[in-house]
Amino acid sequence: MKATYAQNAGALLLIVVDNVDEDLFVMATDQPDSTVTLPCVLMGLTDGNTIIGSIKDGTAVTLTGPIQFVNPSLSSRSMARFSSRGPTPDGRFKPDVVAPGSFIVSAKSDGTIVSNQCVQGLDVGVLAMEGTSMATPVTSGTAALVRQYYMDGYYPSGTANPSDSLVPSAALLKATLIASTASQSRLGASNTLISGPPSVYQGFGRLLLEAGLVIQPIPTDPADGLTGHSLWVNDSFAATTGSLQSFCFKVTPTALLRSNPICSAVPNSQTCYRPFKATVGRCTSQ
Repeated sequence: MKATYAQNAGALLLIVVDNVDEDLFVMATDQPDSTVTLPCVLMGLTDGNTIIGSIKDGTAVTLTGPIQFVNPSLSSRSMARFSSRGPTPDGRFKPDVVAPGSFIVSAKSDGTIVSNQCVQGLDVGVLAMEGTSMATPVTSGTAALVRQYYMDGYYPSGTANPSDSLVPSAALLKATLIASTASQSRLGASNTLISGPPSVYQGFGRLLLEAGLVIQPIPTDPADGLTGHSLWVNDSFAATTGSLQSFCFKVTPTALLRSNPICSAVPNSQTCYRPFKATVGRCTSQ
């Protein structure tokens, strides 16, 4: 849209300068506007300030290179540079999880309330955008799939079994989402490494149901190199302040054991304001 407005205003060139330096940065956009013939250049802060300073001084500036619509293919392991980070002002750990929110393509309305249609004719009826408005529906849809997983009786066998149907609590849904994640490694399109989960950059990681839910048959080509795992849930006991609940699991010495204790607080209370503490130790034979 910036290019369209600039061209309509009579501009000969559009230079968009980022507020930081990075090899590549992108902006939310729909499909390239075929009516835009205005040369457009996107650049980092340092280069942009240099060029703008030269123009203000009356120095001739020559920019060379191919002009094309760029739709970069960012790695699924990259965190969007504009993504908010934790913790919250009152010290709580956030985010919980992250989800795809860059270049998410969905329907583009024709702008007419009564038509209930996407854009018709020469324009394309889809729109690519980014931000929490994109990541939040992905997360809510993922949560709906987790709920259906339990309701249809996929737990614990990995296949639908009506006799195993379970109505999950909100706490179980949240715990399952946190357990169903994969690590992000970089920030944006740069080579800037970020700390692994849990961290203020990515929470417990990118939503990936295959990492938590057990499905049969086991995928032959698991995403992110994940292999077979087991899932155990307990959604039937009430926790009180200072209470202790113990569970014993038998695992191999090299196994990774993930524990996600989550509670549902009583409305208008701060019962679960402080997180549970999960301690892993040796089990004692009884």
